[in-house]
Amino acid sequence: MEKVRKVVGVPGSLRLYVIAGLQQNITPGVRDQLQKKFSADKIQIIAVRSGNDDHNLYNHGTVDTLLRTTAEFAVRRLNKSLKKNLPEVPGRIVLFYIPSNDDEYLLTQFDHFAYPVPLQPNTQHGKRDIRWRADFDMALRIVSDAINNLTKANLPGPELPCNDITMLPPKNFRPDQDELTLDQYFQRIRKSGLSFDDLRKIIKPKKFNNSELPKVLGSVKAKYFYVDHRGIVFPPSKSGSGDHALPRQIPGEAGINEIRRLMNQLFRFGVPLRPGFHHDAQYPDDKPLEGNQFHCSVQGSVKVYGTHANVYPNDMVRAERLETKKGA
Repeated sequence: MEKVRKVVGVPGSLRLYVIAGLQQNITPGVRDQLQKKFSADKIQIIAVRSGNDDHNLYNHGTVDTLLRTTAEFAVRRLNKSLKKNLPEVPGRIVLFYIPSNDDEYLLTQFDHFAYPVPLQPNTQHGKRDIRWRADFDMALRIVSDAINNLTKANLPGPELPCNDITMLPPKNFRPDQDELTLDQYFQRIRKSGLSFDDLRKIIKPKKFNNSELPKVLGSVKAKYFYVDHRGIVFPPSKSGSGDHALPRQIPGEAGINEIRRLMNQLFRFGVPLRPGFHHDAQYPDDKPLEGNQFHCSVQGSVKVYGTHANVYPNDMVRAERLETKKGA
């Protein structure tokens, strides 16, 4: 039996917990207390102050600072662990946030690289609105409960194989021409309206034999892969380093979009991806791509020519030949 390749080898034990939405005067104290309380569990807490206005928790400056701080810590620790050939750290990124009318910008910026957990008080806390975010004791209690309850959540684990539905490039895998894109399914997961198991029931892989995908399967007789409505198959690449490995550093003058793109390359729903992980999108039976439309996170809409396209978790596309709308 073929050994299933994992997306991650052995994730590091350090978990990175990001907290968003607490009122500015209690944020440092809650963060410090949580760090002490869970110190034995190898947890790093990051929190940025939100303002006092309960209707404006996530202005662009607050969210951008939180994203940059999170990315700088994660990338620095990840590179350090790779240099020493240690398990990848952090092994999990979770975004704890207070739901509000303006939380879409926060969730959009953290996109699919972090696993989002809404902070909602249980009835025993006595409050159902978000004014508790200014109450130090209640905030500490609610966030602590959320951290303790993580083990009960339906989180994607490091045991997920490379060809799981959650690993596909969200903007380039198109399950159904007339229905939701995979990116939109991921948004529903982000908003807690859909579970990972639900998604696996909705979108199912198809069995391919080695005569249909000879370069992918080799001597393996058959295997299941996801195929979109165009008939393009998305097998995970067997390679993951060398020429296919993308930079794992934040450029000094990187903007928010560039930082988000890098984090989407490195993590999926909080789980670290192996270096250079990508899918080799292709037609079966060695049929070439001849101007097929893809969405590249760097170049925008592109036409792809060649045997296959390297499509990365952050939707960056590489191929033998790419054409932009201007034909460049």
